[in-house]
Amino acid sequence: MQAINYRRVWLGGLLASLVLLVGEVAMIACLHTRLMAAREAAKLPTTAPNPVLGIAELLLTGAFLVWLYAAVRPRFGARWMTAIRSGVAAWFAIVMITTVHMVNDNFGMPVYLLVVVAVWMLPCVVAASLAGGWVYRE
Repeated sequence: MQAINYRRVWLGGLLASLVLLVGEVAMIACLHTRLMAAREAAKLPTTAPNPVLGIAELLLTGAFLVWLYAAVRPRFGARWMTAIRSGVAAWFAIVMITTVHMVNDNFGMPVYLLVVVAVWMLPCVVAASLAGGWVYRE
C-alpha cells in the first residue's frame, strides 16, 4: 500500500475548490431570490458572510474530496469511476446528511428548496472530485 501524496492532495484540492466555487456561485445566481424570500418568510436573521471562513471551507472541502479519492484509489483503481464514487460518498456525508438534519430540525426553510440545493450540489461535488482526482498522483 502506497502512502498518500499530500502535496498532490492540496494541489487537487485547489482545483476541486475552484470547481465547487463555480457550482455554488451558479446555484446562488439561479436561486438567489427564492433563497432570500424563504429566509425572510422563516424570519431568519440577515447574515453577513465571512469571506475568510468561506474560502477556508471551500479549500478544506476540496482537499477532503481529493483525500477521499486518494484513500479509496488503492481499492477501486485510478479511474474516473473511482472519483465519481468518492464524490458521491462525500456528497452523502457532507450535503445529504446536513439536508436531512435541517429538514428534521425545521429551520423554517421549505423542504423543496433544501432538496433543490442538495440535488444541485451533487453534480458540483462529483465534478470537483473528478477534477481533483485528475490532478492527484501517488
